[in-house]
Amino acid sequence: MLVITDSKKYAEKYFIIPHSWQRANWTILNQNLEKLLHRLFDTQEIFVAEVEYDPIWKYCFIAKHSKESQYKTLIDAAREVTDLPSGILCLAGSGDNFKGHRNRNWISMPGNLHLSAYLKPNQAIDHFHVGFTILLAISVIQTLDKIPGLKTKAAIKWVNDIFLGDGKVSGVITQTQTKGENVSDLFIGIGLNIETAPKLQADFITRKATSIQKHMDGKTKIHQAAVLNNLMRALSNNYSILLDGGYKHILDFYRDRSNVIGKNITLYSDPVEGKTEKIKEGKVLSIGENLELFLESEDEPITHGRIFLSEI
Repeated sequence: MLVITDSKKYAEKYFIIPHSWQRANWTILNQNLEKLLHRLFDTQEIFVAEVEYDPIWKYCFIAKHSKESQYKTLIDAAREVTDLPSGILCLAGSGDNFKGHRNRNWISMPGNLHLSAYLKPNQAIDHFHVGFTILLAISVIQTLDKIPGLKTKAAIKWVNDIFLGDGKVSGVITQTQTKGENVSDLFIGIGLNIETAPKLQADFITRKATSIQKHMDGKTKIHQAAVLNNLMRALSNNYSILLDGGYKHILDFYRDRSNVIGKNITLYSDPVEGKTEKIKEGKVLSIGENLELFLESEDEPITHGRIFLSEI
């Protein structure tokens, strides 16, 4: 994998560089990637290095600070460029205008993981409209399970938030484009609080954030490189499972790690703009094949909205 960065020091938080960095000769990148590079970096001082990595990933762009969402940049680039190559990773130490689900602000802070990625499945995929959200959520869960003392402690709050205790530690977003029956483009966004818990804007539904470090014993230091390595392994493995028709397998894992099944919830509307309003309340009996919620008191499943849990 080719690593491209504007900060060698920051990039080395994630990767061991076996050879010396080289100043980037922009001709090493094809013309389509040059356009992306110009959008991701606002400096001509770029460095490159080769590292051994999972073969699914070909390029990793690492910015110490990003002036715009790298997730949005990848989506825009794929629309503008006819043949953007598959296997692109983007990492930012911090950034401006980062967004989460439903365009809500994601507060980026140094020491945390802000990852965006682009893949080209180019095939039909069962339940892809929710399958990739499940893929990302369980990949984060599996990553947290590998951290000493955290095995089985993380849980998924419907639909795409990851909690440790009563605090949100991660959020995931995906977007796809299709051509006929095939998924042609997949965009991935993952925010994971490793060292710092951001102070959230007032929101009674997600009351507070947490970080991995807050759940450690105070003596153990969590390294960004180890977290990223385990996350990318989980992503690659679950991606292969989904492409091979294993949707039910990853759905079962999602259900097993849900923190809403068996709980009493209050459901609220989720408008892009305007006031949130209470819709329904009741006990969650199960999660359906398309991530719909079945409530004890309702005949029809729940497919949209935000849920409030009095106890997590």
